[in-house]
Amino acid sequence: MKKRIISAVCAAAFIAGGAGAPVAGTALPLSAVTASADEGDIECEGYFLYYIQEDGTAYITNYVGNEKIVNVPATLGGKPVTVLGKFSIGFNYENGDSWKHMTDEDYTSEQVILPDTIRTIEFEAFAGLKCLKFVNLPDSLETIGDGAFEYCEALPEVTIPENVDYVGMSAFWACQSLDKITVRSKNASFGMKAMGYVLETPGGDYKEVKNNDLTIYCYKDSTAEQYAKDNDFKYELLDKPAPPAPAKADISKATVKAANKTYTGKALKPAPTVTLDGKTLKKGTDYTAAYKNNVNCGKATVTVTGKGDYEGSKSGSFIIKPAKMTAKKLTSPKAKTVKLTWKKAKGGVTGYKVQIALDKKFKKSAKTYTVKKASVTSKTIKKLKSKKTYFVRVCAYKKVGKTTYTGGWSKVKKVKCK
Repeated sequence: MKKRIISAVCAAAFIAGGAGAPVAGTALPLSAVTASADEGDIECEGYFLYYIQEDGTAYITNYVGNEKIVNVPATLGGKPVTVLGKFSIGFNYENGDSWKHMTDEDYTSEQVILPDTIRTIEFEAFAGLKCLKFVNLPDSLETIGDGAFEYCEALPEVTIPENVDYVGMSAFWACQSLDKITVRSKNASFGMKAMGYVLETPGGDYKEVKNNDLTIYCYKDSTAEQYAKDNDFKYELLDKPAPPAPAKADISKATVKAANKTYTGKALKPAPTVTLDGKTLKKGTDYTAAYKNNVNCGKATVTVTGKGDYEGSKSGSFIIKPAKMTAKKLTSPKAKTVKLTWKKAKGGVTGYKVQIALDKKFKKSAKTYTVKKASVTSKTIKKLKSKKTYFVRVCAYKKVGKTTYTGGWSKVKKVKCK
């Protein structure tokens, strides 16, 4: 590989913290960084070293900052960033002819935010970044290189997006804290020990073991599911069938009651009492209510329909009774005769009942007469006793089936019979 060293001007800027170096964060010693490229000259922008590839996209060769949160730019030199190169983010440097990791004290980056332009993460790009706790893998990502995240010991979970077609050998090797990997790619190929293998040090010796805390979340019949089965890892399916909904109680078996009401000329909606298996259900939570024939006198219907944990419907009824009557005038037009007139009742009543007695409590010689037409508004009562004072009142009634429902009595009128 042909090597190109960053320009002296850019190097001096990083080392001295002068023009061209970012104000925030800390730069690692640039003497410890060697950038290499197969194509164009190495350039610098912020804390990133890069070159422009033949396809016109940017390739990051090194990150030389030391920020806790590293925001990888979407463009460098005005070109989209598509590749994180070998050893680019894990703070590696060349010492002679070999690559070595910086010590833990050399870097503190805990989060790396990748742009949605990245297509490739190359060999050991993040390797050895032991303090890394979060990295987002964008939907644009297609390739995760061999050993890309090995020794990222603090990383607890990661999501591999659906466009990834290759997860390299040992890509997440020795990631001691990694207990959740979500694989949204259904057909990615996985290199040997790509996920789930960690190191133990019994007696000071390193020993490779499987991470028994790891759970792989994947789709049914995907390559990730097969990887989990082949390597005996726990896994859960992202597309597993939802558990069957619990059976709903049938409200048609409930008891529905509503209190009788008095005619007002408006729609009446008494709250029903709905009980099922000894439980009183709650309106709005367990059922909704609808009303029918609930304006005029007679039999009205309330229908409850199950909601939430209940299904089906059940109807109940209540009676709308006639309103209290208004007696207009009581006279004695001739001997032994009285005549009561009243205001015609509204609401579709069947008729009226007129009651007469010799006392205002209607206990002495009381008698009741029925007027069977709602259009009639008077009643003449004959064969009474002259010179006696009579008390008279009237009420409306509604007949429903074989049952008669009466409204309130009018105020009592009295007159001395001729």
